[in-house]
Amino acid sequence: MVEKKRLLKLTITSLAAIFCSQLLGQDDFWEDRLSDYTPERLERLDSLALAAEQLDTFARLQTYMQMEDGDCDPVVEIDSEARAGDPNWQWMLSTLYFEGLCLPQNEQQAFVWAERAAQQGLSGAQFDIALWLSTGTGATLDMEASISWAERASEGSEKFRANMLLGTIFRNGNNVVPDFLRAESYYQNAFDTEHPDAASACL
Repeated sequence: MVEKKRLLKLTITSLAAIFCSQLLGQDDFWEDRLSDYTPERLERLDSLALAAEQLDTFARLQTYMQMEDGDCDPVVEIDSEARAGDPNWQWMLSTLYFEGLCLPQNEQQAFVWAERAAQQGLSGAQFDIALWLSTGTGATLDMEASISWAERASEGSEKFRANMLLGTIFRNGNNVVPDFLRAESYYQNAFDTEHPDAASACL
């Protein structure tokens, strides 16, 4: 675990250095004209945005690992940021409540915070809400709402898992009328994501 955390910190530091060096390499970054945004530059800006997103993800992962090791100090800041409206920390707070990590386990509170993050467009939280509504976890079972949230999650980073969930719902007839053609369509969408586990959609 110690070695894993050391490597994670090195990765975060490296990402930060890359991001800052790329940003500082443009003296006129904040004074650009619309005509300056060539396809090549837009691609570079997309890369910067991705680097920043990855940096944020690694930082949150490090915080989570820190709490797994018994340091619950970050809970105060996570709660504060979540209440201030940050969807990433709302989702983190939801996870802590769901797992009972540094907080009393509470599925209802987990659902509340995941729903707030989901409403702000966070795909991972949207998937959690879809899954929990399909099983009645933390809220009343609601298949119509579950399917709606899963479809929204499938438009973002959770495209693979959301389509797999939808396919399973309609294949097994989980509180819905079975629809094998619709299930097949969702499984095909999951397969097309080229996710590392996409082959499982063929089964």
